[in-house]
Amino acid sequence: MRYTVLAGAAFRSSRRDLDESEYMQTMPNIDQSETVTFSAGERILKKGEEAGYAYMILSGKVRVYLKNEDKTLELAHLGEGEIFGETALLMEGAYGANVDALEETRLLIITRQSLQAMIDSAHPVLASLFHMMIRRLGETNKKLLNSETREFMDIGFI
Repeated sequence: MRYTVLAGAAFRSSRRDLDESEYMQTMPNIDQSETVTFSAGERILKKGEEAGYAYMILSGKVRVYLKNEDKTLELAHLGEGEIFGETALLMEGAYGANVDALEETRLLIITRQSLQAMIDSAHPVLASLFHMMIRRLGETNKKLLNSETREFMDIGFI
């Protein structure tokens, strides 16, 4: 996987590509010892657990889903370079969905402190945009959870 750094933030694209070790050096308060590997089928996050970390997928794939008795709602399949758990971490709440590894998956652990340090080191416009988007996402999530249109289970957000 290659990562691109632009104005202090990482993007997957054709601009200045970095390998994983170079990318890790661009991230404040994060080093290579802060990774974890899960086997295929292993649970990474459980809906309702207090959010302690967000994760960036360095290799592998994960499944994001809700389960209510005998019904399962698939929310997403995520792969390299994608992040999950960030909303619950930033809102200091509980994880809103289950996440399992679909194959052997190596994750970068992102703490609340390291995420805040990355936000603080970003350009002020990007930091403001990020905070605004998280606030709006939270407001939208609340409206969806209170909506009369939800189906057979509570909608969860990771």
